Formats: sequence, structure tokens, C-alpha cells
Amino acid sequence: MNWFPEGWNRFLFLVTPEEWEELLSGFHQVTFCRRVPRGYRESPAETLLAPWQALWEKLPGPEPPDLKRDRNCFDWADGLTHDLTRCRYAAPFQDKATGEWFQLADFDEPCVGVQPFALVPGEDGKLYTRFHYGQFPRLIAGLELQYPKKAAYFNKTRDGYERIVPCGEIETYCRVYQPLTQRIKAITKPLTFSIGGKTFRPGIRISPKAREAFPGFWFAREYDIQL
Repeated sequence: MNWFPEGWNRFLFLVTPEEWEELLSGFHQVTFCRRVPRGYRESPAETLLAPWQALWEKLPGPEPPDLKRDRNCFDWADGLTHDLTRCRYAAPFQDKATGEWFQLADFDEPCVGVQPFALVPGEDGKLYTRFHYGQFPRLIAGLELQYPKKAAYFNKTRDGYERIVPCGEIETYCRVYQPLTQRIKAITKPLTFSIGGKTFRPGIRISPKAREAFPGFWFAREYDIQL
């Protein structure tokens, strides 16, 4: 790809799998961070639903999710777009070991990323959400949307930038990221809870149905949260 992200917009939320499925309606799901088979165009509608459904069942369970054991919970290689013509793939290449042909993403502009986030208490008494969920899978507390604040496009020799475009001028941001965050806001409210008598407002939106389930999550049980 001929662009590089500068900074990130992040939107954190917690909804049920059923709500998530409805929120995804109308958008294309495309793989952007790993190779795809030659001729690939887009992923099935359930691609971004399946790992969240698996996590939703695992987070309140007797054992926390494990990166090696529960791989179905951590298959987050797809993003969202409104226009497949903006999500091209480079020329096919052959895997010498298997003989199979693959392609890599060469998108004209960023798609909207989706992945879980972990809610991590620090020794300073604050809560942090920027640790990678793979470091603290038991502390996963929801999903986040990601989109660059700016996209810096390389010049022809790739030794500098030809132009830097704010996200507000990128169509996928305006047609996917913003509408999707508005959909989420329409069914959620800010999450507030307390730990040991201290109140936290971590900047997470939560739906009423997800709020009922949240006390059973590993994070909530481990830190004895009070809603």
C-alpha cells in the first residue's frame, strides 16, 4: 500500500453478538492484514461476527480465553469498507512450499479496523485501554473501531510523502467509520463502574443488554467491579 497512518481514531464499545451482527449490516468485510487466496474479493458476512461470538461465550466462562487454545476468539484480520473498488489486492505470488497462489492488500485508502480491547488497571490507579489484547486476553472488555487520523501517501520513490490527507477527507471514514459509530451510539450509553469505591468512566459505550452480561466477564470478576 502506498500510504501510512498518522495517529489513530479509536471508538470503544461493548455490545452483544446479536447487536454486533445488526451493526455490521450493509458494510463489506475485507481481509487487510494477512495474505488472501488469489481471486479473493471479500469475506462472508459472519467473518467479524464469529470471533466476537466466541469471545462472548468465553469471557464469562470458568477459564479465560487463551491465545493458543482459543484461536477462534482471535481471528481479527478483516476490516470494513463501503466500496470494494477501493480495496484492491496486489499481483498474485506463489507459496513455494505449497504451490498455492496468494495476494496481499494494496488498498487505495484505509478500511475501518475492528479488534477487541483489554481494560488494564495500572499501578497508578488508572485504567488503560492501549495495551494489545493479546497481552491480557482475560481482561478483554469489548471491541474497538480504528481509523487513521491522517493518511500520509508516499511519493513515487517512497522516500517521502506526496500528500497527507485528514481522515475527514477520506470517503471510507465518512461513509463507514462515522456512520458506524453513530449506529453504536444510538443503542449504547457511556459505561461507568466502581472498583474499591473509586468511580471510573473509561470512555466505553455499552448497550443495556451487554451491561447485563458485563459483570460476568473475567475483568469484572477479577477486580470486583460495581455497576
